[in-house]
Amino acid sequence: MGDDAGDGLESPSDNDAGEDLAPPDDDSESSDLAPPDDDGADDGITAVPDEADTAGWSSFWPSGPPGDAEGIPPTQDPAGDVATPSAWPASTTPIPEVPQPPPPGRRRAVAVIAVAVALAVAGGVGAVIALSGGSSKAPPAAAPTAAPSPSLLPPAGLTASADPFSVTLSWSQPAGGAAIDTYLIYRDDSPVDEVAAGTTTYSDKGVTPGKKYTYELKAKGGTLETEFVSVSVTTPKPPVADARLAGDFNVNFTIKSSTGFQTVDPHFTAGWHFKPKCKTGACDVTWSDLSEDSLRAALKRKGAKYTGSDSGQFFATCGSHLVTSDLTIDFKVTKAKGIDGEWLATRIEGTVTHFASAQLGCVSSSATITIAGTLLS
Repeated sequence: MGDDAGDGLESPSDNDAGEDLAPPDDDSESSDLAPPDDDGADDGITAVPDEADTAGWSSFWPSGPPGDAEGIPPTQDPAGDVATPSAWPASTTPIPEVPQPPPPGRRRAVAVIAVAVALAVAGGVGAVIALSGGSSKAPPAAAPTAAPSPSLLPPAGLTASADPFSVTLSWSQPAGGAAIDTYLIYRDDSPVDEVAAGTTTYSDKGVTPGKKYTYELKAKGGTLETEFVSVSVTTPKPPVADARLAGDFNVNFTIKSSTGFQTVDPHFTAGWHFKPKCKTGACDVTWSDLSEDSLRAALKRKGAKYTGSDSGQFFATCGSHLVTSDLTIDFKVTKAKGIDGEWLATRIEGTVTHFASAQLGCVSSSATITIAGTLLS
């Protein structure tokens, strides 16, 4: 290099004798400086061109010098050394390394993150959600919370009123809750019936007098059912006097007293049949013997008592012949029971009086006989 004033290098002054910096000699073979390769690769070293000449920049920049390059490029001497650069031209600042683009799968995420950061700084957090929808599938919207299903309310105020042969249930349905389809009715843990919604009364005629029943009721709607509500009731017993005397009875006879008989059987049994003269309830009856069809009489009813009489050949004999006698029947109903929806007499107790006048060579006779009859099931 010459001693041009524009090379930017100064010789060390006497005052700088202690400094370690000094331009390398042009002939120094140990210099670390080298001109750029002909292929244009950046070796990290550039020489300072002369301000007066730019003709040699093509070897320094094969593609042509930058527009603002000044001076002349560095020249090589026979030993391959170059002059020490004085400064970097403005256009020769090292270009930072360009990063490789992210893989395709990450590009969208990088873009979304960048947009999200920018919008978050600007307070546009809400917009990030919309912009991040650039993916092939939008994020699922939050499912709405289902409103709780209305509960099924049990019937309220269940009451029961009883007659001897029926029980009437009454209840109400509270306002609100799920819709009611039907009511299920149980008696003593057994199903009795099912009634439609809107019904709030029910009559059960499958009961008998003098018995305690427990009723249970629950509401049903769709697949829902409520808990049971319950009530207990005892059906009343009608008076025994109101029992209907009907059907067949097994009657036991016991001789209480007798006269005019040679021999007497103190106990014997007969079958009696009673046929009411009314369609329902207690009333007068017709009495007949199941073995001796000729024995029959009309019995009058007065309360629980039945009385009647008949004349005929009953059971007294003279020798081998039946004698004609008068028979008076007087008994009362002592027990009754509800059977098939009817209040029926189940037991009778009383007396039968027999009197036969002297006839066929035999003396008169009489007997008082107690009876006790039980309804045959």
